[in-house]
Amino acid sequence: MDAGFLAMLIPVLALSIGLVTAIKRPARALAPRRDEADDAEERALAAEVDELRRELADTRTRLDFVERLLEKPREPARLAEAAAPGSTPSA
Repeated sequence: MDAGFLAMLIPVLALSIGLVTAIKRPARALAPRRDEADDAEERALAAEVDELRRELADTRTRLDFVERLLEKPREPARLAEAAAPGSTPSA
């Protein structure tokens, strides 16, 4: 083999090996690493979202209760009793 041919083959071979290695490297290795602060912040946000979901569910329950109360027909006797001045409502 000619020395000039070997001189050209070595860099081409090195670049080819580097390119194949870079292509086969998992994308996970190229992604930026997450640190513990990011994980703690994500857990805090998840906990806050869970708390907001619980509060929303409680609010929906209360709204359903109030809607059911408002849908009930009121008794005329109780209405007249409540409207009379000076009367005390009976339980």
